[in-house]
Amino acid sequence: MRKWLTGVVLLLVLSGCGTPGPTITKAQAMAVVDGYMGRMFKAVRGPVFTRTAQGDFGGSCVYPIDGPATGQINPGREFWTDPVSEREGRAYLDAVVAFWGTQPGARVAPWMKLSGEGFDAVEVWPIPDSRYRLLVEYFAPPGIRKVHVVGELDECIWETGTAPPEPDPDPDPLMP
Repeated sequence: MRKWLTGVVLLLVLSGCGTPGPTITKAQAMAVVDGYMGRMFKAVRGPVFTRTAQGDFGGSCVYPIDGPATGQINPGREFWTDPVSEREGRAYLDAVVAFWGTQPGARVAPWMKLSGEGFDAVEVWPIPDSRYRLLVEYFAPPGIRKVHVVGELDECIWETGTAPPEPDPDPDPLMP
């Protein structure tokens, strides 16, 4: 029994459970996100986008999904348009699908016309087997009618690349 338990503990340690090791930094991840978003904004003409006041975000990571926060983040950036017509919003999503569909290795998943919810979206993974993704959404309900673009690294990283001595279990860029 003791040998079996020692083997399980060793397997868990070797498989990466516990405090995750070094990662890329938030700055490195954001440089890649900015590159993908910049390519898309340059190639796909459409409404004018404004970076939100929060602009950058870093959602708190948890292991497993409903477990305690780890102090790591999922870094990203978001932009919104002013209100646009439904035709213009949906045309922009079609143009995003067309652009990324021509990029070697890019994977595009359009979620068009979600059951009358007044919401359309396109999800893009710019390179194969990558955790970088772009989400382009159009919200059609009256009073909203905006295009929303999010670029993010869908992976948990340490902001500086290494775990601090005492990680903040719930990093929130809006709270001190």
